[in-house]
Amino acid sequence: MDNKIRKLMKEAAFTNTMNDVERQALNAFTEVVKKFLGDVKDPRYKDIVENMRGKLRVLRCNMSWKLLFLQ
Repeated sequence: MDNKIRKLMKEAAFTNTMNDVERQALNAFTEVVKKFLGDVKDPRYKDIVENMRGKLRVLRCNMSWKLLFLQ
């Protein structure tokens, strides 16, 4: 992942502007980055990705997952 994105995710000012639902979605995305897209895939990766999809669905983030993985 790009270092700028990692830095932004750690910024308190960025996360303080979010509501609870947005913060939960960011935490779920961060978990996917660390446990699924990293060097070692977590054995529970399906649950972790599904959790992120659920959090993004609440935010009405609808995108093609095929497109996401192709990029």
